[in-house]
Amino acid sequence: MKIAVIGATGMAGSRIAAQHDVIVLATRPAPGAEDDVSSVVTTVLGAALNFGRRVVVIGGAGPLQSSDSEQLVIDDPRFVPRQWRTIAQVSVD
Repeated sequence: MKIAVIGATGMAGSRIAAQHDVIVLATRPAPGAEDDVSSVVTTVLGAALNFGRRVVVIGGAGPLQSSDSEQLVIDDPRFVPRQWRTIAQVSVD
């Protein structure tokens, strides 16, 4: 089994890497580098296509709907504190 793992130091990436034959992209941009996410994902998807591999992209929960309201998780300060909003916004965009 061959596994390419990008950013598998977190819970999700490390668990997926331990169980599947895929490319795992589980990264979070550094503050100020949020705009880099789309180019990284595009590059990894292109490489996966060239090598005939599946890709699992681990994103944030920002675009999910909050369980007790109609607002998105990213808009609920109980889940996404203001200082993390810029990074969380990447998963919505």
